[in-house]
Amino acid sequence: MDYPIVIKKGEIIDVLENGKIIRKPADEDIVIWPGGDPEDKKWVWRWSKDKVYWGIKNRMIVFKS
Repeated sequence: MDYPIVIKKGEIIDVLENGKIIRKPADEDIVIWPGGDPEDKKWVWRWSKDKVYWGIKNRMIVFKS
């Protein structure tokens, strides 16, 4: 499954800052590809796109600042 995780500026996400999880709006648009590079096809996600966004909404996915 090769797709970007896209978070728009202002969307509420959980962020790990200084060892604490804080719920806050994203400071900017965030685009995350598996492996970090959209051209590197050796990396893929294990979760479907729908499940990833479900995980973000249900606080199962935390972003590191």
